[in-house]
Amino acid sequence: MRVKNKMPSINICLVHYPVKNQNNQIITTSITNLDVHDLARLSTTYGLDCFYIVQPLNRQKELFQELIDYWKKGVGANYNLHRARAFHKVTIVASIEECLQDIGLDKEPIVIATGANIQGNIGYCQLRELAKTRNILLLFGTGWGLADSLIDKAHYQLAPIAGVDGYNHLSVRSAASIIIDRLCSKKWW
Repeated sequence: MRVKNKMPSINICLVHYPVKNQNNQIITTSITNLDVHDLARLSTTYGLDCFYIVQPLNRQKELFQELIDYWKKGVGANYNLHRARAFHKVTIVASIEECLQDIGLDKEPIVIATGANIQGNIGYCQLRELAKTRNILLLFGTGWGLADSLIDKAHYQLAPIAGVDGYNHLSVRSAASIIIDRLCSKKWW
């Protein structure tokens, strides 16, 4: 269990199951090294409470727990202190329910589904206001996006990032960075 602060927090969750493939079938995707490194650094840069990775496959969890431990307390911790600091934000869990349990009942978050093909029912300005008083858990899907069952269970669905010319197929790392910047940065625009 992580030590939590008493202020409202924003957590992100990279979901590897249940997600869809290009045929709309429910699958489990593999964790990628780039996602872990980049989203850990994003979480630290913007002061997020935690970066969760949902992965039910034991071998995948074991493999990436070794990577996380290498950077948190292994050779990597002494080699790159900035990376070690970022990896302290990372927690691997088997399910969304385990993620919510780790956050804790006293900090039960508002769950927000994200995705390029989601019909949003909350915008960035409204979510920024909500995050001032409520804990937030943003779900980011891998593969071809979150399973409909997760989207349906979420409290809100965040309006997708609008690109130009109808093209909307960002990597999850890019999308997460844009969304977190919109929610957490000083409003410079």
